[in-house]
Amino acid sequence: MFIHYMMLSLLLPIMGWAIPPMIQQGPMLQFVDPNVCNEGVAEDVCPDGSFIVEASDSCGIAFWNRSISSDGNPWVLGQVIPLPNCNIQSIALAKGNCSTVVVGCTYGSDNSGFVLVLDNLIGSGGWTQTAQLTYPNCPSPNAYCLLGLAVGIDDPRQTIMATIPEYQLQKGGVLIYHAEGIGSWTTPVLLQATDYVSPAAQQGRTAVLSRNGQVVIWGAQFDANNNGSIWYSHYTAPLWSLPSPRYSPPDLGPTVRDPIYGAIPPQFGSAITTTYNGSIVAVSSYTEVYVYAHTSFFTGRVRTFQIDTSAGVGVGITYLQNLPLPSDMYLASGGGNRNQFGQAMTISSYGTVLAIAAEEATNTGLAGVWRYAGMPFAQVGTAIFGNPEDSNSNFGCTITFGNATNLMSVTACYSDGGVSGTGATYVFTNA
Repeated sequence: MFIHYMMLSLLLPIMGWAIPPMIQQGPMLQFVDPNVCNEGVAEDVCPDGSFIVEASDSCGIAFWNRSISSDGNPWVLGQVIPLPNCNIQSIALAKGNCSTVVVGCTYGSDNSGFVLVLDNLIGSGGWTQTAQLTYPNCPSPNAYCLLGLAVGIDDPRQTIMATIPEYQLQKGGVLIYHAEGIGSWTTPVLLQATDYVSPAAQQGRTAVLSRNGQVVIWGAQFDANNNGSIWYSHYTAPLWSLPSPRYSPPDLGPTVRDPIYGAIPPQFGSAITTTYNGSIVAVSSYTEVYVYAHTSFFTGRVRTFQIDTSAGVGVGITYLQNLPLPSDMYLASGGGNRNQFGQAMTISSYGTVLAIAAEEATNTGLAGVWRYAGMPFAQVGTAIFGNPEDSNSNFGCTITFGNATNLMSVTACYSDGGVSGTGATYVFTNA
């Protein structure tokens, strides 16, 4: 894994992100053999910016600690934890005290999948595995539940979310585990909507748990002929509510036919991010068509919504905004066909700053930041593009805020960094 450190200068009168004329970039760091594993598939950041945890697909996880080293690089490799028989697809950090990490091992040894819980216990000398979570209804080698394709954990470390999108012949669903103590978690509660359109909707292909552990929102981008759907449930102790009615925005773009890729539907629910209490949600449809200069491009779109759980299940989703696409995405790519805008997203705790990535834009990928300040979200500064000399690097595989949005981590999971195809992480600070 490579860690690239970049300092971004402030070019606007309000706090924002932009590319300065000169970029300070630290040395590249690598924690596994690049010929064995692909890194940058998942990452998360402690809110105080003290460390980043990132994952390779099959060589475990590593912790990068923020500490000025002798060569001036602010990120130093800490503990590396090999995780045999764990094909990692997701990772989540309990951000209350940053002492618990949840890892989704989607395939595992029997293709059912499992979830690992690692704790940094006082006096333990480092991170230690304390639990392995499974689902008893996914025991067969032929039951491709994909347990852990998306995972989440709340700040107080009381609730873990893990998805099973291929459960019951791809009907899918979301599992909720509650803590009973260190190393002990309850039998999971299954959240599964019944008003899906497509039998193989794959509920839980994407999902997010609010940091207060009270709201879970999940998507099924393949539901309704791949137009996509979302649902939510909220927690009032000791029960989770029934799933809300299926929701899809009224202005969702049409399915179009591409001469190379065939039918391209919007896939609403491709990625989801939410605020601390789950009240503001951003949802992408990363292959949705957008008409630009009288030409259709399946660039992807991102919409924001408000969820009011006090209003009762079924009437709590309010459509807020269909975000404008970054104009520089078109200028750089001559139209930006197949950008997958919204492939990855992250939103600040109070919903005022939203970062969005498009990993296939301009063949290198891009990321941008949008701000809400008493008006609809608007892009701040210009987009951040992947290395132009590192084509097909998929810059924007994942994106995460830390240190109250003063730090942003973006992975390029196929970047070679000029050395190999092992993947890279770029860390930006808002100076």
